[in-house]
Amino acid sequence: MGTIVQIKNVNKKFTIDGETKEILNDINFDVREGEFVSIVGSSGCGKSTLLKMIAGLESTIEGEILINDNAVNGPALECKMAFQEARLLPWRNVYKNIGFGLDKSVPKSERDELIKKYINMVGLNGFENALPKQLSGGMQQRVSIARALISNPNILLLDEPFGALDALTRINMQREILKIWKQENKTMILVTHDIEEAVYLSNKVVILSERPGRIKKILNIDLAYPKIRGSKDFAYYTKEIYKEFFEDSEHEIDYAI
Repeated sequence: MGTIVQIKNVNKKFTIDGETKEILNDINFDVREGEFVSIVGSSGCGKSTLLKMIAGLESTIEGEILINDNAVNGPALECKMAFQEARLLPWRNVYKNIGFGLDKSVPKSERDELIKKYINMVGLNGFENALPKQLSGGMQQRVSIARALISNPNILLLDEPFGALDALTRINMQREILKIWKQENKTMILVTHDIEEAVYLSNKVVILSERPGRIKKILNIDLAYPKIRGSKDFAYYTKEIYKEFFEDSEHEIDYAI
């Protein structure tokens, strides 16, 4: 599989109250087609900003981002984004919220079949007519992901989509997104604070420093799916990421290798 996203010498600054703040510094990495890549780092290090830059929702100040060898200079049609908040239209039911992601030119007969396909894919059969307020947080996120996928993007960008969920729902949603990734053969890029989530989901983890975000390490996760969270190999990769944040001897990492 070839390279689908190239991030080259990217820097990002914001001006706040007349003061220029550097957010990202010299970001360089590639994403191959069909990869699942996670970006981890502390709050404020520029993870979500980088994701928005890939989507073309934030401008690139210095350097360049390429998708399929084309520079991103505006909203990238190849990408769709799912956010931490589901951002559903409260007056639309599940069927209409998912259908909102479709281009208006799609014929009605085809629309119906596509919407039903994605309702089934995210396990919401029987809830087609439910409003967002009638759904749990996990179910709302499923609607959000289905809405992003229905337009058939090459790349799905996930900005901490499970961050507000309880632990058990989060694990179930991780399993769901892996199932969709395998079934749809999409390239996925996830921003997360959760190190175990990054290891569980990803082929590759990009580790950013504190602001300004710089790449500390890019770690390839050489584990077969499905991954076993309690295994020695899983713990090894988790520890390798933790070590990038807690390098001094005062912090013990509670993973026996």
